[in-house]
Amino acid sequence: MMKQKKYFILLPLVIILFTTVLNASYDFTLNKFGVRALGMGGAYTAIAEGPECIFYNNAKKPAINRFYTTIENGTRLGEPFFAISAQSILDIESLRVGYLNFSVNNISETILNNKNHTEATGESLSYGIHSLYLGWTTALLGNNIGLIGNYYQETIKSDSGKSLSLSLATHKYLNKEKTFSLGLTAKNIANNGINWSTGCHDTIDPTYIIGTNIKLFNSDLNLCADIECEKTISSKTFYGIEYWLMGSRKHDSSFVLRSGIRNQDFTLGLGLYMDGVLIDYAYAQPQKGFLENEHRFSVSWSAFNFLPTKIKDKKPIDINQLIQNSTGLDSKFAKSSTKKYNAPNTHKLKQGPKLQTLFELSLIDNDTINISLENASPSTNIVINDLPLKIATNNTSNKLTKLPIELRIYSSKNNKACILNIQKTNANHLTFDGFLAPNYKLLINSELIQPKNNGQVYLKILQEKLVTLKVIDLLIFQK
Repeated sequence: MMKQKKYFILLPLVIILFTTVLNASYDFTLNKFGVRALGMGGAYTAIAEGPECIFYNNAKKPAINRFYTTIENGTRLGEPFFAISAQSILDIESLRVGYLNFSVNNISETILNNKNHTEATGESLSYGIHSLYLGWTTALLGNNIGLIGNYYQETIKSDSGKSLSLSLATHKYLNKEKTFSLGLTAKNIANNGINWSTGCHDTIDPTYIIGTNIKLFNSDLNLCADIECEKTISSKTFYGIEYWLMGSRKHDSSFVLRSGIRNQDFTLGLGLYMDGVLIDYAYAQPQKGFLENEHRFSVSWSAFNFLPTKIKDKKPIDINQLIQNSTGLDSKFAKSSTKKYNAPNTHKLKQGPKLQTLFELSLIDNDTINISLENASPSTNIVINDLPLKIATNNTSNKLTKLPIELRIYSSKNNKACILNIQKTNANHLTFDGFLAPNYKLLINSELIQPKNNGQVYLKILQEKLVTLKVIDLLIFQK
């Protein structure tokens, strides 16, 4: 009799969940979390940036390889929820986590009386959802692959249901410039359904999502679209647009506007990014009139500024000692000057090797490098991706450039150029290859790169080592 009474209690409650306040239990986890994503109508499978991509597609390696977390607060059908996500925990670049919490208290308890009418018992009950995500990212056969494990728990009064599931995601750039990408996510492809303490079992159908993203106008404009398919539900479509009015997601100060269609619901969003702190807001206007408008906020924080335009507390470089240690030249050159060169006076040296230029490469994200020119001979000409670099009067310059990068360095007194190509492999290793003109030498992070007989040079820095590197020094000189 007690078991039958429990079912009487649950039946009207389940009707409430599906029709008014709470909506459909596990389906809550399929909502479009992440404020940036919601502002673009939830079309985020191919963009997949930031910690919140754990809810969409975690196949891409993080653009920021330092700890980065986002806390989101909003309402769903008039009730509050919060979500938290993080990436690069303990500097483990491939690891992401996410957590969703949704709860409602003081729900009036009802039962079915003898006439099958609902009747209030005078008591109240609570309802809650907890969903924990753990994601891992890796590279496989030239593609980015992501695995997401999910633990789900739902409680109604004293009864609870639990589930474990596994999702698979992949992401791939379809062109060399990385402006056109494709994302695929298969959610809940392996799961045990929801097992209830009452002995009931609810099945969970897999959900398949495919998304595309196109970046235009130097990535200032994002156009994206997703299609979501489920076995028992009609396909859903999501469209979004994002325009950076100032800066970009990779800059210190940025301002962005967003808009989209979330399966017929209209959405708007805006974001303000400042020195590693991101504030996002999104608004959704449901098409169904009985649903309330949604307002969501999120605050994100990164332990690493999104674009360090200046390298702070930089130690001066003893160029003489650097060349001597790497080339084995005698101490005569080192004694020619004891000054630590933080200023571009190296070209005035009368003895020993003659410095052409010193580059410092700051690794901003997976495909962006800030090139800082600290020292250069006045006779040196530098071309980056077919564009001449204008050297300042104090022989220092900065340039933000996306990979792949081609550097050409030559002297106005000698038209024989040194060519160096810098690019990432499919496994995210950084490679340097090119040709050195006769009598030119190249140092990369204090390592003398020995050219072949034809002048060809090559160096690979493994992805594991890149994680610990902030700056890579490129020193080019004439012997």
